[in-house]
Amino acid sequence: MATKTHTLQFGIMTHGMVLSSWQYECIKLLNESGIAKVVLIINDASVNSSKPSISSKFGNYFNKHALYKLSSRFLFKVPSFEHITVTDVLKKIDVLNCTTTKKGKFSEYFAADDIEQIKSRKLDFILRFGFNIIRGDILEVAKYGVWSFHHGNELEFRGGPAGFWEIFRNSKINGVILQKLNNLIDAGVIINRRSYQTVLHSYSEHLNKLLAQSTDMPLQVCNQIISGDESSFQKEHSTSNAPMNRLPNNWTMIKFHFLLFRNRIMFHIARLFKQEHWDIGIVKNSDEQLPISADFKNVNWFNLRRGSKYAADSFCFESNNSNYIVFEDYDYKTKKGIISLAKLNEDNMPIEVKPVLEKSFHLAYPFVFKHNQNIYLIPETAENDTVELYKWDTENEKFDFQQILINIPGVDTSIVLYKGRWWIFCGLKDDLPNEKLHIYYSDELTGEYKAHKLNPVKVDPAGSRPGGQFIIKNDVLYRPAQHSVAWYGEKIDWFKVVNLTPTSFNEEFIGDVKPHNMWEHNEGLHTFSQTSKIMVIDAKKRSSSWHAFLSSLGNK
Repeated sequence: MATKTHTLQFGIMTHGMVLSSWQYECIKLLNESGIAKVVLIINDASVNSSKPSISSKFGNYFNKHALYKLSSRFLFKVPSFEHITVTDVLKKIDVLNCTTTKKGKFSEYFAADDIEQIKSRKLDFILRFGFNIIRGDILEVAKYGVWSFHHGNELEFRGGPAGFWEIFRNSKINGVILQKLNNLIDAGVIINRRSYQTVLHSYSEHLNKLLAQSTDMPLQVCNQIISGDESSFQKEHSTSNAPMNRLPNNWTMIKFHFLLFRNRIMFHIARLFKQEHWDIGIVKNSDEQLPISADFKNVNWFNLRRGSKYAADSFCFESNNSNYIVFEDYDYKTKKGIISLAKLNEDNMPIEVKPVLEKSFHLAYPFVFKHNQNIYLIPETAENDTVELYKWDTENEKFDFQQILINIPGVDTSIVLYKGRWWIFCGLKDDLPNEKLHIYYSDELTGEYKAHKLNPVKVDPAGSRPGGQFIIKNDVLYRPAQHSVAWYGEKIDWFKVVNLTPTSFNEEFIGDVKPHNMWEHNEGLHTFSQTSKIMVIDAKKRSSSWHAFLSSLGNK
């Protein structure tokens, strides 16, 4: 695939020379990337041409949408909406003041002279942060068109306000799309799509999340263009038939505020009185099948930890004709995990359990893999801002530190050797690890690791965070991932990796493994591992204990 070498040039459409802080962050990321720069500001000159009268401003708060407008102004504080004057941050950039002509109720058309001036700049794309519904020749003046955000999943929620109706209708997922506009309403070509978990107990927090977490989407598309991948622009336009949402009326806003209050109470009650308690289970392995077709009804549960402790993130391996399980050994008293080791007998029951790795910081997710007859371990050391490699000492049954692979706060770091390269999959601490997947790659196990060009390569609570060991069958890579839509660690989703290169990533959902109702721990499942003889999973229940309650209270 050919790589483009020139810098992309783009314009921005503004609303009276004012940007929101999240919009400016989009531009800033593009300018600082070195692959794109803003060269033209297309300003909506009609914004300041006539000021509304005092009576019209006053009357704006005495209609059927008054409660929404009052709430938006005085209650819903969204940092990403902070206003920035364009001339204060984008100096020496040409400004073209345009006044559009309205046709019909909503559509706006640019004058022919303005169109010619914009064409003369030979723009690669335009970011629409101003004007209303634009149609006509303006949509074709840039090589890759006019790009516009829609903070919602257009397949279910069209119109606006952004993020509002998802909370009102209790949707666990909210989408963000970047689309290339056409002459249709809310039916552009989707060039980038993401999904986020809805913050049901706070509209301000939820809306700010959608805005702040979408700022790098144009940069991702530019990286694809520079890498020679223009497939996003060759898709069909959206054909969503979802109803068009409007501003909520006053009665709807009353219900919305009661809904937010109830959700907030339930959120804090769950945090204080419903903590996670995990257990490890084991079943026999059939090497001819993928886990999605395995029978997990009759799992042999270990009950390794009780009281203030739980056992989770289980991984298994074979050594000296024995099976071992390493796991996160968490204690609510210390609010910290260590890595422990369980040696199994011939009946695959633990006969010896001991700590094998303990640090001053939290440890979890002890990912085990085999390479050149050696067994290695990569525990989660995100609190140390590292990804670390350990090697199994067969004689002494312990793991010895080898080296730091990469200095990133990797969460649930998983690694695989696939088609001649080592690939690290992980989340990043403090950057929505349940919803974002990052990839790093190297020609050698020991590095040097480079970041994937499209990081985060996936943004979706349904299947981003790694969930255990990879499987390679017939040269096809299968990846387990955690499904955390309604809550963290609901189940394991399995994906078939279709395309994996340093500049591209694509995978297809093929099935899942869910907790079974007959399990004692049946409210979650988030780690898979196997040897030639056994498959190991972990599962959770949510219940209260004194130490877990004190831990949650301390966090509050």
